[in-house]
Amino acid sequence: MSLWDEENHSNLFLDDDDKNGISQLAYWFTGGILKHAQAITAVTNPLVNSYKRLVRRPPRSGASWAPVYVTYGANNRTQMIRIPAAGRIENRLGDGAANPYLAMAVLLAAGLDGIENQIDPGEQNVDNLYEVSEDELQRRGIHSLPTTLSDAVDVLDADDVIKNALGVEYADYYIQVKREEWRDYHLSVSQWETDRYIEVY
Repeated sequence: MSLWDEENHSNLFLDDDDKNGISQLAYWFTGGILKHAQAITAVTNPLVNSYKRLVRRPPRSGASWAPVYVTYGANNRTQMIRIPAAGRIENRLGDGAANPYLAMAVLLAAGLDGIENQIDPGEQNVDNLYEVSEDELQRRGIHSLPTTLSDAVDVLDADDVIKNALGVEYADYYIQVKREEWRDYHLSVSQWETDRYIEVY
């Protein structure tokens, strides 16, 4: 992601003097996304199954390197927001089931809220967060992303910036549908439960 000045055809996120090559505007934009990350998750990860990707585990060959924590860093794939090159940021939160129009709407709204309120994203992370202990993560004040669709939708319901980006009427409908989806999933009996808890001799 980057923001451009249409009149001057210039990248507003670019700053060659910064160690990461991004501007103060980009840092504030990043701060806004981090602030609203948990609510954004309900849109960028819209299915029950989406949250089976967002689990903490050391990456292996073929692993998704999916983010688990609300963090940013340079070229570090364990961060939610990665700075892959000068003048742009990469949000690694969304999955393939996300509606790209809704996802971009909420990311833009969160980023612009960050710019408007000059939200500091804090210190960037340089560690492989899959290898940092839970105690150390807590000491650093690093928050986790929601672990279920139900949790994400609850946070979305309380975030006026993200709801306004979707349109409050649509957001309320979306929340209702997703809560029904979670309830239907929660009330279903899976093959795993049958195999684990029901023995037939």
